[in-house]
Amino acid sequence: MPTQAKRYKTPVEETHKERQLSSLFSIISNNLLIATEVLSTDYKIEAVQKLESLSRKARILAKELMNNPGSLGREDFAEKISFLKRTMLELVVDLTEELSQLDSNKKNNEKAVEDLILARRLLRESQRGLITIQD
Repeated sequence: MPTQAKRYKTPVEETHKERQLSSLFSIISNNLLIATEVLSTDYKIEAVQKLESLSRKARILAKELMNNPGSLGREDFAEKISFLKRTMLELVVDLTEELSQLDSNKKNNEKAVEDLILARRLLRESQRGLITIQD
């Protein structure tokens, strides 16, 4: 009897992990899209466009995970996740550095300061989420 329980336990755990990963990527990509939207209205930063593009790719990957959990091969799937994670982390760090430079230039405009605070908070939360994803 224990062998039957064990046999059925593995697919359920894998599906659960895929759902968690999909949800995490969705949340991170939404945060990053909001941050880039806030920043793209007043600032022309190259990292914003790159991050926005990657966020959209992360959303597509999250949808693939939810709709077809077994369709991607394990190695292909892990490679996509690892690449997205590393690239998004690099861009988040770059954008955070650029935000600190913008922050010192925009102290007098209250709306700009609020936008920068919101973007920085979203980037920080996204960075935390990305770090939790295992390669």
